[in-house]
Amino acid sequence: MKAVFKRDFRAYFTSPIGYIYIGAYIFVLNLFFYVENILGASSSVAGIFSFMLTMMIFLTPILTMRVFSEEYKQKTDQFLFTAPLSLFAIAFGKFLSAFSVFISMLILTVLWPMIISLFTEANTAEIFGNYSGIILIGAAYISIGVFISSLTENQLIAAVGTLGLFLTLFILERLALVFYDSGVLPVIIMRFLLFISIFGRYNEITRGLLGLDSIIFFSSVCILFIFLTVRVLETKRHGKFVLAKRLKFTGYRIAVTVTFITVITLFNILAGMLTDRFFLKADLTEGSLYSISERANEFLRELNEPIDIVVLAEESMWYSNPTFSLVANILQNYSASSGGNIKIQYVNPDLNYFDGPKYNNSLITLKSSYSELEEMQRGDILFISSRRATRLFVADLFIQGADAAGRPSLTAIRADRELISSLVYVTNENISRVTFIYNHQENPVEYIRQVFERSGYVSSAINLALEDIPDDTTLLVSCGPKTAFLSDEVIKMENFLASGGNVMILYDFNVQSLSGLDGFLAAWGVEVENKIVFDDDYTFVQQIGIIGARVVSGRLPSTANAEIYTTTNAPVGVYRARPIRSLWSGGTRGNYEMFPYIMTFSESSYAKDLEVDLTGSTERTNNDETGPFTLAWHVSFLTADREGNQVHGNLIVTSADIFDDDFLAVYSDVFYNAHLIIDLAGDFNPSGESIRILSKSIVAVPMLVSSSSARTIFIFMVFLMPILIFATGIVVWRKRRHQ
Repeated sequence: MKAVFKRDFRAYFTSPIGYIYIGAYIFVLNLFFYVENILGASSSVAGIFSFMLTMMIFLTPILTMRVFSEEYKQKTDQFLFTAPLSLFAIAFGKFLSAFSVFISMLILTVLWPMIISLFTEANTAEIFGNYSGIILIGAAYISIGVFISSLTENQLIAAVGTLGLFLTLFILERLALVFYDSGVLPVIIMRFLLFISIFGRYNEITRGLLGLDSIIFFSSVCILFIFLTVRVLETKRHGKFVLAKRLKFTGYRIAVTVTFITVITLFNILAGMLTDRFFLKADLTEGSLYSISERANEFLRELNEPIDIVVLAEESMWYSNPTFSLVANILQNYSASSGGNIKIQYVNPDLNYFDGPKYNNSLITLKSSYSELEEMQRGDILFISSRRATRLFVADLFIQGADAAGRPSLTAIRADRELISSLVYVTNENISRVTFIYNHQENPVEYIRQVFERSGYVSSAINLALEDIPDDTTLLVSCGPKTAFLSDEVIKMENFLASGGNVMILYDFNVQSLSGLDGFLAAWGVEVENKIVFDDDYTFVQQIGIIGARVVSGRLPSTANAEIYTTTNAPVGVYRARPIRSLWSGGTRGNYEMFPYIMTFSESSYAKDLEVDLTGSTERTNNDETGPFTLAWHVSFLTADREGNQVHGNLIVTSADIFDDDFLAVYSDVFYNAHLIIDLAGDFNPSGESIRILSKSIVAVPMLVSSSSARTIFIFMVFLMPILIFATGIVVWRKRRHQ
């Protein structure tokens, strides 16, 4: 085998073929790297490795076309067959020589991560994963090319045959997706085509997920085609004698071949099942996008009841889509981490079929069984337990922003938080309710309501003057009231707090005084001052006047998750805020205890009278009050419930502007405002569940390269490297011609 390898490997570099192969690769790939990474300011190598796969379709036939075809044409194959070598040694030696040329080309591409590391921090895990993937698929492609070359003595036929097979596999996969989406192709055929798909598996690797099933699949393809090459060489060595006179032996070889293929197929099926069951995939993404947070893992480990998660989409379609495949793999990880308690099903809503006897195998029956699922549509994710059901829009799993060119694009994923929130909702024995007051011209609460609902709450709204607070209410919210509170309304809130309820008053910045409400707040020790807060050092988005504040430490000991979070100095944004003053010295009075919840940063903040801000300059003067200022208070009242157990009634007072839609949607990953609601939702939830899981960025770290550096890289990589490789090939070719 060693002799065959050395002979063939030397032949690649004593003829132009090896230099043409490597030079063509390096020229096109380096040009792509320059455009994608240098000009595109991207540190991710996924794009260029994905493009490399396309190049391999066209360049691998050039590398492998002469492996055996040249031997047959020159009649040197008989020397190989009569040499003291096994047919496997011949086939593997030739495969290894072609594969080594491919590796030689890859070694030159190590310049890419080296250049990236000069300008930013390279993601070594992603780089390792992509190189591993391209090596695996390179071995598979080359083994296919070697096999086809063993079938013919015509190099052109070998090259065209290899190219044709690669293109056929590529086109079949694409057609399968198109035909299935139109309902023409049966699911079983599509799933088979995707099972044998080289491209789909490789795309998963370029997206940062290296699975055991993919490693075994590509290795199996390589082993299979080397095995088939040996079978062809057996036929070539023994010629027609075997076919005409030894049919029994030929039948035996056919049986061995079929058995070998069957064993490899079953082994791959088993590897796929194990990979899915235990999520045997390495997450190589920069932000560990496919990994589950510790908070989510903790919940899944403690889950002890069966949950059905139904995705209203075809599974193969989701795994082939770059965006949806991220969610599909996270769901697969959830199922594995739950010990099998979570069952994932993909259902085509057009087929109206659901695999579950208790639902009569029908989505219609499922829909009629749960009012929460009445409006379900394609792409929804349904969560179903024995208690209740809910649905999640797939769009809710992502955060949309803008790319470097200002175009709308997905910038972050929050699947972990949304999925766990839905699971908490369907598994909790008691569901918390947030009730919004609406009869004082309150602000719209759409985004606040959504955040609470994603934290496992149900929501409702009441006219406090005419209706009683629902008995199952956990939290009562008034967001930006503008009219006076009647004494009867104040009594209802007092009684609610005295029974261990929770109230959140979000004052309206423009309303300086409200009859009834001001007295209620004063009784709880807080007063909203008629001043406005500014900050010299912490002002963001100057044109719309966002100032920065911070969450301060000291969570209420009465809350369920007081020890979980240490959110000191977490940034909070606010358009306009008025300082809130404590009326009690020391922050306590009897069974009442006060905690500052949000404060401005140190002495860079200052406050002016509200009238001055509306009519005069906002510049800081010596007469201004100096911070820090408290922008939110948390007041706790120790009381007893109907059973005599000690409970705390909790009052939160802060500005409605802190929970403005912009902070809950547009700036949700910049400021901590949305997480404030999530934290409060968890604190007040009777089950003690709180879902505060941060979103993960799906945007590669930008790589800024100066124009002079970019010019140098372009000249060296796009011009000098390919020219040197081609020139070396020409020199070698001319020397051989004159020998």
